[in-house]
Amino acid sequence: MQVFFYNLRTFFWGINFYKKAILDIDILPSMKVLDIGCGTGNLALNINRMYNPNFIVCYDSSIEQIKYARKRNVHFNSNISFVLASMTDPCFKNSVFDLVFSSLVIHTVNDAFYESILRNIKMLLKENGLFIFIDFKWLPKTLYRAEWNFSNIVHYIEDFNFKCVKRNHLSCFIERAIFINKK
Repeated sequence: MQVFFYNLRTFFWGINFYKKAILDIDILPSMKVLDIGCGTGNLALNINRMYNPNFIVCYDSSIEQIKYARKRNVHFNSNISFVLASMTDPCFKNSVFDLVFSSLVIHTVNDAFYESILRNIKMLLKENGLFIFIDFKWLPKTLYRAEWNFSNIVHYIEDFNFKCVKRNHLSCFIERAIFINKK
């Protein structure tokens, strides 16, 4: 069921949504890229098609999403690895990645986990590496999190010594912020 809704979401915004999200980011072939909460792998597949970096790792905590992403990836003969893991799990050694993406996933997480997710991202990113954060502008309060406000989350991320270098709208519902990791 999660895969259905994820694909419906992608259909609604279109595959060009992900192209627009990464078009102005210089992703070199030598870069190592991490996509946390990758879902069905749409973002990673677009990164691979457009830039073909050596190393893309995607992880998600849903076995259904990972299975579906792996199945799709077989057709693309790509260098993408899909790993079953939580955003809070430190699955790799320190300072491995040049870029970390989080696309339309952090809003699904309980507020109590934000700090551990950001600490994990900080640990995994190289100094001056980029954290690209894409999510909804606003969502109402739910049982597991307070009202979601993109601006508040951007400020919270900056409190972890990330510097926001660019912020823009990808659609009327979604914003993107690009941060540099300052160790």
